[in-house]
Amino acid sequence: MAESHGICWLVAVAALAVSLLIFRRTGDGDASGAALGSGLMFDNIAPFYDLANKFMSLNMDQSWRRVLVDELELSRTEPLNILDIATGTGDVSILMAKKVRQLGNEAKTSIVALDPSPRMLDFARVKRSAEGFDNLITLQVGNAEEAEDLLQSGKLFNKMTISFGIRNFSNRQKALSAMRQALKHSHSSQLLILEFANPERGPLAPLARLFLQYAVPLLGSLVAGGHNAEYDHLRDSILNFPSPENFVAEMADAGFKDCQAKNVFFDVVYLFACRG
Repeated sequence: MAESHGICWLVAVAALAVSLLIFRRTGDGDASGAALGSGLMFDNIAPFYDLANKFMSLNMDQSWRRVLVDELELSRTEPLNILDIATGTGDVSILMAKKVRQLGNEAKTSIVALDPSPRMLDFARVKRSAEGFDNLITLQVGNAEEAEDLLQSGKLFNKMTISFGIRNFSNRQKALSAMRQALKHSHSSQLLILEFANPERGPLAPLARLFLQYAVPLLGSLVAGGHNAEYDHLRDSILNFPSPENFVAEMADAGFKDCQAKNVFFDVVYLFACRG
């Protein structure tokens, strides 16, 4: 069933990309002057971010995030200090908070949701309050490339997550090094990263590449009212991201242990997992 759904999804988006190419508007660049990939860039697209994600993924983005949360080994009794990096509008933080609540371990759990975009955190704040997690999730403006930003709370973390954000860092190795400093040195500690990849193999790879190259910037721009430069950047950041094997090697080089990559969706979405 999942495979059939995936094939239909790839065929549909590829056809949509081809049919809409003729209507692609040529933008004048990023009129705001925001550096592509920066917190200011995400400030610009924050009001459209969730809708664009759902539109471009045919509402599958949340199911991919649940794969990440399902991989987290959360205790029913032990203290949990969790850091969600590049939290955006807070979806993964909220999914983790729901799992913690189901386990009955709210009293011993702290979730810090970090993002460089204050406006994205404004939307996360609304979601957090609507779910009743104001006391469980702390929203924090910060840059994951700076160890001091990750350690603002004054404690190390035993769980660390990133969902579709690692490719936007200007210095990925510096960010991985900062994360290593902020993660407890324990085999029970986990770093989980959910990210897109440029599919290079498999019978559906050409369709997936067509989607990434054309549908992502086009559909994102249409939903976000013409923010062409921003969604061109999001496409390019996927196409330029290392292969799963090379990114696993980067994480290992940064000092993480037992790193591996799990193919979540047709070589387009991967879950990267490491131990502390």
